[in-house]
Amino acid sequence: MKRKYITVFLVFFLSATVSRGGHDKADHGARSAALAGADVALSGFWSLRNNQAGLASLKNPAGGLFYENRFGMKELGYQSAGFVYPFQNSALGVTANYFGDALYHESAFGLAYGMKIAEGFSAGVQLDYFSSFTDSEELVKNNAVTFEAGLLYELTSDITIGVHAYNPLEVSMNSRAATEIIPANYSLGAAFRVDERLLLTTEVEKTQGFGESVRAGVEYEVVDKTFLRAGVATNPGLFSFGFETSWNQFTLQLASSMHEVLGFSPMVSVLYEF
Repeated sequence: MKRKYITVFLVFFLSATVSRGGHDKADHGARSAALAGADVALSGFWSLRNNQAGLASLKNPAGGLFYENRFGMKELGYQSAGFVYPFQNSALGVTANYFGDALYHESAFGLAYGMKIAEGFSAGVQLDYFSSFTDSEELVKNNAVTFEAGLLYELTSDITIGVHAYNPLEVSMNSRAATEIIPANYSLGAAFRVDERLLLTTEVEKTQGFGESVRAGVEYEVVDKTFLRAGVATNPGLFSFGFETSWNQFTLQLASSMHEVLGFSPMVSVLYEF
C-alpha cells in the first residue's frame, strides 16, 4: 500500500515539474521532440496534435504511433496513436493518448480537421475529450471536453508562420476530491527554409499562469529521406536531438531530450503511409 502512494506521488510530482499539470499541452512525434517542441509552424502527420492546420497539406492516408519513456520511468510513459485521412484541400484525423500507469493515468481522445482556406493559408480545429484516474482508497475519476485550433500562413515560399491555441476556455476537471483547471496554452512561431536541405524553426509558447518558453530547432537532410535534428528550449531548459529515415511507406523517427535536472527522455515514432 505504501508503495502505491509513493508511486502516485512521484507521477504527480514529476509530470507537474515538466508539463505543469494534468492534460497540459504536450508535443507529439519524435520530429517535434528532436526540435525541442518548436513545431507550431510545421506541417505533417503529427499536426494532429501540434497544429491541426498542418493536416491540410497531407496527400495520403497515414497512421502513426509515438512513445516517450520520460526520464526512463515506465510510470511516466506517454503513448499516442493517430490516423489521418485527407480529402481535396482538407483532412480528418483521430488521436488517442495515454499517460501514466495502473495507479494513476490520463487519457485523451481527439477529433481533428484541417483545411486549406486560400493559397498559402490553412486552418485547423480539434475537439478533445480528457479523462483521469487515480487508484487510491477512494477511486477518483474525472473528465472534461475542450477544443484547440491553429493557423498556418506561408509568408513567402521559404517562411511559414504558425499560431495555435490549446484549451483557450480553460475548462476544469471536477471530482469529489478537487477541481483541476487545465491551463490554456498559446504558441506562435515560424519555420525558415534556408535551402532544400536545411530548415530552421523557432517558437514562443505561453502556458497560462507560467512564464514563456522559447524554443528553436534545426533540421538537416543528410541524404534523401534521412534527417538529423537538434533543438534547445527554455522554461524548462532542455536540449534535444533526433534522427529520421524512411523506406517504402514507413518512416522511423527517433529522438531524446535532456532536461536540465531530471535527465534523458528517449522517444520513438513510427509512421505508415497508405
